[in-house]
Amino acid sequence: MAIPEPHISKTTNNLTGIQSKYHSICQSDIAIVYKKNIAFQVLKSEKYFIIAALSKILLISCYFAPSESLEEQLNHVTTKLERYHTYEKILIGDFNVRSLMYEKLKTIDYNMKKRADLFEKFLMAFDQP
Repeated sequence: MAIPEPHISKTTNNLTGIQSKYHSICQSDIAIVYKKNIAFQVLKSEKYFIIAALSKILLISCYFAPSESLEEQLNHVTTKLERYHTYEKILIGDFNVRSLMYEKLKTIDYNMKKRADLFEKFLMAFDQP
């Protein structure tokens, strides 16, 4: 399970409220919670994301702040993911992007449209058969 904007204890630097049968991987704005009997290996943990592996599957948990450049955040994650091209990928998180399907709303938020376009291109770049 991925948790965007988790509450992390200042004294233990761990996710609060997690029972003893779970582990958590925490970064400032994201966390991955999993059962102790699952052998996740943390490959990278940075400001925008955590990359963890289970065999040849990557779990990428992201939090992209709406106040920061989405293009910069996506480029940074892309650079890190390129070295794991042989892995299957599961991307989860809070991207602060609204789907282009919502273009029919009365007011168009052009900043959100730009973010949606960037995010769609990012997803399609990793969509491999």
